[in-house]
Formats: sequence, C-alpha cells, structure tokens
Amino acid sequence: MCLYEFMTGIPPFNDSTPDLVFNNILSLNIEWPEGEEALSPSGVEAVLAFLTLDPAHRANGTSIRDYDLMKGMDWDHILDQEPPFIPQPDNASDTTYFDARCVHYNHREP
Repeated sequence: MCLYEFMTGIPPFNDSTPDLVFNNILSLNIEWPEGEEALSPSGVEAVLAFLTLDPAHRANGTSIRDYDLMKGMDWDHILDQEPPFIPQPDNASDTTYFDARCVHYNHREP
C-alpha cells in the first residue's frame, strides 16, 4: 500500500466510504492512474507483488530487490546515496510540500 501511495499520492483502495474502502481491499480493486500519471509496468508489478494474498509468494524486503522497479539500486550503500530531492521547508510546521488530503481522498464519485 505504501509503495502505491508513494508513487501516486493516494492510497490504493481509496473510496468515498469506509465500507467501500473495505470492499476494495477484499476484492483488490485498485484504481490505477492513467495517461501521464500512469505507473510504469515495473511499478505496477512491484505493487501487485506486495499485495499478493499468499504470504509464501508475496514480495518481501529481500525479493523486491530483484524486481525491475528496483534495478540499479545500490542496496549495499543505500544510506550513503544522495537523495534525488531534499525538501527545504521554511520552518518546522511548513506543509507546502503536501497537498490537502481532501483533494485526493474525494476523487471518486459516490
């Protein structure tokens, strides 16, 4: 769920009511972004790998390293790498890097 939200900015099972969210979770009903915001095939593959119901086949912290989305990551030196973006907030309570939650959570029709 976190990987999907990191890549899209919204939770994967988002809906207008808690019951609909619960039904989306049970049926693995995910609204995949389209057009310019579409995830790459390797992104979709990684998200689905983490959502595999059978724990024996579900991706984990070790196996995910072999997925195309993670190719090129230097896992042995991950903490020494320069991040691609470092936020520069104006102060400790600056939230300008975050969108209002209601903008994303209310995107589906009831």
